[in-house]
Amino acid sequence: MIKATKHTKISATLPWTLLVKVDDFVKKYEYPSRSALIEIALIQMLRDQMDTKIEVEAAKLNTQAEIDEAEEGMQDYIDIVGQGGTF
Repeated sequence: MIKATKHTKISATLPWTLLVKVDDFVKKYEYPSRSALIEIALIQMLRDQMDTKIEVEAAKLNTQAEIDEAEEGMQDYIDIVGQGGTF
């Protein structure tokens, strides 16, 4: 089940060249808006960072007890990124 999230309006300052690329991407891939594209990009960036951190920490594990504890922490991860990978 995906939780409904409340959105908050913000403003951002971007170089003109980047804004043109965002607009082109929105049109080319039929995103509903700039906001939708930016939201998806930020979610992916945050997920990538979290995945990298988990991989680094998992590589340090050397006992079954530590591995079991890490697996219990997956619920925290799911609570943050959502079951379907969305916030």
